Amino acid sequence: MEQEGTYNLPEAQLDRFMMKLIVNYPSAGQEADILKMHSRQESISDRLQTEIETVTTPEEINAAIKQNAEVTIDDALVDYINRIVRITRNWPQIYMGASPRAGLALMQGARTLAAFQGRDYAIPDDVVQITLPVLRHRVILTAEAEVEGQEIDQILIDMIRTVEVPRI
Repeated sequence: MEQEGTYNLPEAQLDRFMMKLIVNYPSAGQEADILKMHSRQESISDRLQTEIETVTTPEEINAAIKQNAEVTIDDALVDYINRIVRITRNWPQIYMGASPRAGLALMQGARTLAAFQGRDYAIPDDVVQITLPVLRHRVILTAEAEVEGQEIDQILIDMIRTVEVPRI
């Protein structure tokens, strides 16, 4: 709301973020806990020292990155990703479509989801699952769509449904 003296990032810089996640307000109980902790003046530093534990190492992260790179992306899936990204550039409610970097992020996201599920190959469902977080900040709606109050996620869902899903 109060953005005087601050500016939104340009599209070229937003495009460098892999995803835009939606974080909702905390539940009533969580918000009450926040208020109680704050009123007791609990030190966040102390809580971080006592409650947060190390769950991985840099070496394990690097190994996971290497393993993730070995997840297979079938040529039909590459084509599917490419069609999704390219259709954003011609969709009626989208003024500015996604860049090639969006396709790279979709491929990496699909690989990661496949690896998380114990597969060494990605499937179209992986792409669909990651598409909204990857694309929602990479496209700009037309002025008409904005005025009509259309939601970017719904537009992207409608758009994705028009792209033929490959059989892998």
